Amino acid sequence: MGMPRPSQSPPGERKLRYVLYDLCVQWGYCIPPADQERIAASKEITAEQFAIEVLKAEGFAPEHEPERVKDIANFFVEKVGASSLTLE
Repeated sequence: MGMPRPSQSPPGERKLRYVLYDLCVQWGYCIPPADQERIAASKEITAEQFAIEVLKAEGFAPEHEPERVKDIANFFVEKVGASSLTLE
């Protein structure tokens, strides 16, 4: 799928895709393109929702991985600068 060009998507969606890219490169959570598209189709996503969706896409049961949820949510907040992101 690759990184989107700036003119191809709204700013929030671009930011989300950069977070997904960084998560893949830095942590090894490289979710399939279809899951990336599903997450990007949301109107808004919170850090916790993001973490849960990433873990589901990686085959984890997020309810059994509270530390991973917390760590990925914190990564999201660090990269986005907020606890939620509007994608439209």
